[in-house]
Amino acid sequence: MDTPVLVETSYSLQEGPAAHGVDTDTQWWCEVTRRPRTGDAIASVTPPGSGEYSELVTVTLPADDLDDTETAGRYAVNLARALVQAVNDSDDDAAIEELKGLLSSAGPMGDYSGPAWSRVLEWLKAARSGDLQELVLHGNGWPQNWTIAEVADYLGYAGVSATGSARRQLSRWGIQAVSRQPGRDGQNLYAVDQVRAAHTQRPGQGARSDLRK
Repeated sequence: MDTPVLVETSYSLQEGPAAHGVDTDTQWWCEVTRRPRTGDAIASVTPPGSGEYSELVTVTLPADDLDDTETAGRYAVNLARALVQAVNDSDDDAAIEELKGLLSSAGPMGDYSGPAWSRVLEWLKAARSGDLQELVLHGNGWPQNWTIAEVADYLGYAGVSATGSARRQLSRWGIQAVSRQPGRDGQNLYAVDQVRAAHTQRPGQGARSDLRK
């Protein structure tokens, strides 16, 4: 079975995969623990065949409620899938691009995007040489505002015309900048929730699952 089983827990009530009918030899397992006192959630993912307590990746993200907790879990699952693919096939450019998107500053890694990407590159190098250790990452959550380049990345635009296409799309939606970065070279900033809402309501479109909150 290739569909991950995601279970939300608290530290006061933790049950293993068997309690949920999960065979870790053949199924993905993702356990997400919400910590109300610290306002975050810890998501650990175990691929099939790794053993019950052999987590591939553990991600800690801000979480105010169960919706945020589930989002953290699904983000960790998407990250784990891309990592497994990148380890199994070092020439898989699509897996690397997916990892770049998941770890971008427009995603839940936020200000920790750069260090997280460096850590993943180090982890991939070790994993491909046979040293498969648990990857532990911490993010500070989705940003409140995006630059036009981050908007373009979220909307799926690429190339030299990406930012221009993003500006035209925002104009069609009637979305204006809410602030601007400081300094002469500062960029306009657009509210993330406005962009996500408009994109979700776009006919035939949906928001990217790896950035969903």
